[in-house]
Amino acid sequence: MAISERFRTENEAAAFVLDEIVGYMYAAALRAAAATNLADHLRDGPRSVDELATLTGFAASGIHRVLRLLATKGVFTEQDPGRFGLTPPAAALCTSSPISVRAAVLMMTEPAMWRSAGEVVESTRDATPSQNGPVAAATEIPDGVTVVDVGGGHGGLLLEVLRANPSTRGVLFDQAHVLAGNRLSSAPDLADRWQQVAGNFLEDIPPADVFLIKRVLMMTVLPGHERTEGQFRELFRAADLTVESITHVRAMPVSIITLR
Repeated sequence: MAISERFRTENEAAAFVLDEIVGYMYAAALRAAAATNLADHLRDGPRSVDELATLTGFAASGIHRVLRLLATKGVFTEQDPGRFGLTPPAAALCTSSPISVRAAVLMMTEPAMWRSAGEVVESTRDATPSQNGPVAAATEIPDGVTVVDVGGGHGGLLLEVLRANPSTRGVLFDQAHVLAGNRLSSAPDLADRWQQVAGNFLEDIPPADVFLIKRVLMMTVLPGHERTEGQFRELFRAADLTVESITHVRAMPVSIITLR
């Protein structure tokens, strides 16, 4: 069905846009439900908000607001006034579900994600993604070295690193179908300073003096883990790597970890 056929009147189209505007409120409610394990407490059957308040230690009025909002989207159902039960989408929030999405909900609604989304307007002013410039500026690259951006995607970070370090050469390393959409090919000023190499970083990595790994070790989806600084240090220690410094990028929810 074409989008023009979806709405019978202009009022319906406007109502759709207004509903989309409050989408962030549904995401916030999902985070609240996941953080308080509401789905787990409803696994054995419907409960009242007062019962849920006792089980979770949170206010009944707040739980009621969260569940009523999610019920409008089919996540939970209000079977009687103030009494809620699971729906199939709500069941996916249970920690015991074989396909539980609870961890994914918590990760995707982290404050860092909200803040990044809030910068979309600024990022549309320029073709360069908003984080790559500040990250490249904050990354210390020695003169005259070769840098490999491991799992570098379309090369936005490598492009900024090369521009910030005129004597540096770069290698964009990722799978072939990803490299096909790279941004460096449209930067003639960098044509003789970079190359692309297709491959799998779990099997082999091109040689270099410096390796960039951006958002590859987060491991935040489903069976993965969102790591703290201490957990990152343990991970690197097990790989015989030493944390040389941790630089927090100014005014951004991003840190740069330098390893030896």
